[in-house]
Amino acid sequence: MSEQAYEIISCGKCGQKMKVPTSAEGKAFKCVRCGNIVRYTATPPDTATTGQVGGTDSLLAGTVSTGNFVGTLSQWIVASGLITNQDLGEALEIQKKQGGYLLKILYENNKLPSEMLFEVLSKNSSFPKIDINRLYIDREILELVPQKLCEERFVFPVDRLGRNLTLAMACPIDKETVFLVEQFTQLRVKPTLARITEIEETINKYYKKAKIDTSLSPSSTSLSHTHSTDSKISKTRFTEEEQHSTSVVHFLEETFEREKKNVELVIDELEYLPIPPTAELALSMVLDDDSPNVEDLSSIFTDEPSLATALLRWANTSIVLEERKIGNIWTALALLGPRGIQVMMNHIKECQQPTSEYPVLPISGRSKLSAKLAEKLAQNSKRVNPSLAYTTALIHQIGAIVLYMIGQEEYKKIMKVSLPEIRLKKETEYFTLNHAVTASLLASRWKFPEIVSNALCHYLEPYKSPGKSKDLAHILFISSIAGLPVEQSMRDEVIRDALKVREKSIQYLGLDFREVVKALG
Repeated sequence: MSEQAYEIISCGKCGQKMKVPTSAEGKAFKCVRCGNIVRYTATPPDTATTGQVGGTDSLLAGTVSTGNFVGTLSQWIVASGLITNQDLGEALEIQKKQGGYLLKILYENNKLPSEMLFEVLSKNSSFPKIDINRLYIDREILELVPQKLCEERFVFPVDRLGRNLTLAMACPIDKETVFLVEQFTQLRVKPTLARITEIEETINKYYKKAKIDTSLSPSSTSLSHTHSTDSKISKTRFTEEEQHSTSVVHFLEETFEREKKNVELVIDELEYLPIPPTAELALSMVLDDDSPNVEDLSSIFTDEPSLATALLRWANTSIVLEERKIGNIWTALALLGPRGIQVMMNHIKECQQPTSEYPVLPISGRSKLSAKLAEKLAQNSKRVNPSLAYTTALIHQIGAIVLYMIGQEEYKKIMKVSLPEIRLKKETEYFTLNHAVTASLLASRWKFPEIVSNALCHYLEPYKSPGKSKDLAHILFISSIAGLPVEQSMRDEVIRDALKVREKSIQYLGLDFREVVKALG
């Protein structure tokens, strides 16, 4: 048997040396002394630039290879002579404080010449060049990628052939941008090279025309009204009359009006859900690393509902991609990047009360099990994006956190109930708003996609969920039985009864009943 080869790496924070296998290139290791996260890369030291380079840019941490150079995109920009180390350092400082796309920061601060970037990429990369000024772009192609994303990332959709999307890019070697567009469109991106100035001109030309066409359409008045009311607090979207029309919500006597108002008051004033100290510590360790990337961060955000909810809230209210709301963790991570996450965490710390106590509820572990099952169901049914299903299932219990914050002792008793549909009735009796509607109100207030807020509201009565959210609601209904707090002696009986109630949803999605049982373990 061949002997495993090892290499010595050093912690950038405390200098501790560690032995790691050479086969673990790209993986992260925790320092045995200080706990800092260290990523092992086999890139030779002489290929890295000095100063503040070294992969500290947020959305440009993917490794690129052009010509004989291999390294991060920020390293390539400096090594190509497009900017200096000082220029990069100044841009990174701006990015650290404000977030945003590094290339855009460099370009807007007159540090990155557009024509020079185009010439360098023309000579040193094999991407086809494209003159988008001479092309006519169909409106259906235009609608694939949001205007805000095109403006932020210097990209423009050109053509679609089957599952392939031809994308004009100012920097086609930027793998993070390619990944982000693929997440939005669910298509395979074929990058082409174009000048920044030409992309900006094309964006102004086509999107301005699209807005004029929309304003002249008969439905423009109602669309405009919908957009204006969407930015108001959640109570304007979920009026009392609308809540009475759904059987998920059932208001009792006027004596419970105080509890209802308490829930809505908390929702209106809540900036973020409390984050578990362990999750916050793990996140800070990754962000303290010299070159954190999306892969390291995703393992933390996909574990914790409160963090995932904060991520979606920050992405949808701070970046405000009005054309396309963000509904899954991975897209939000790719859009924000490590520096954007750091800005978000700083904002959370400013908003949170120092004396606030994290609600000790058995939610995180159960929600992750539900999320994994929802992802499998979405993959098998092929009716819902698996990433969207995973994210929505992960956060489907966030309403319970809000209710616990209002009445801790009472909610501890309610949480002992195993099935969520039974718990729903007890919540309504005490709070008048149950965890499903509370989660939906919160998602609506934080501008999550409508498909998410509708599915959260109706996941225990999926047939009442409107439009495209119905498929997602059915998946949530089935996956909600994963990780139920049931005694082992009663588990089989409870799961069997719960599956019987969900049999119609399994049939609706065209799933194999036996496969669902197997997925439950």
